Amino acid sequence: RVEGGPQGCGHPNVRLSCEHNRTVLYLGSNSNKYYVEEKSIMNFGSSSKRIHVIDPGVQKNNCSSLPLYSITHYSYNPLHPPEPHDSIVFVSCKRPIDSPLYIDTSPCLTAKDFYSYVVFGNDLMASTIEETCTIYKTITSQFQNSLGAETRNISYGDIHDLMASGFELEWMGYSDSFCSSALCCKSMPKLSDLIFNFTTK
Repeated sequence: RVEGGPQGCGHPNVRLSCEHNRTVLYLGSNSNKYYVEEKSIMNFGSSSKRIHVIDPGVQKNNCSSLPLYSITHYSYNPLHPPEPHDSIVFVSCKRPIDSPLYIDTSPCLTAKDFYSYVVFGNDLMASTIEETCTIYKTITSQFQNSLGAETRNISYGDIHDLMASGFELEWMGYSDSFCSSALCCKSMPKLSDLIFNFTTK
């Protein structure tokens, strides 16, 4: 739903706004806030069904900063991470883990009396997480495509840079107009037109 758009249109879990001259997307029942890449907004609804967002908690060049929100495939229906997708799982463990899947987050992230890692990959299973480890955040998107074919030699710094650049969510629900009913859509312009007018005010 575009703020200021026709009443009754749009999806209650998706709200587009403008704050301090920056496009912001609020998602989910808790209205989790994300910054929006302007280029993806202009293309959405015409040549693309995807929108590029950035978690405001991740600060570029500050590897100790963390995403504010966890994201799984069903976090923000009808927006979903594109398929196939990868997961970045943040864990704290009671003992050191010797596995190529576990990437040490130190010195960026540390925890007293615990060992901090991210587990990175696609099709991660619950069994991938060691019994001595506790998950405290999960992010899902097409990260591996950005990292290239060889991902086992990456550092946590590489992953943090990737998170700071944002990720894509794909619209899987309604038509271009974000309408919740056919009657509404007949009288409402396309999303791309609404966003253009919105972002150029």
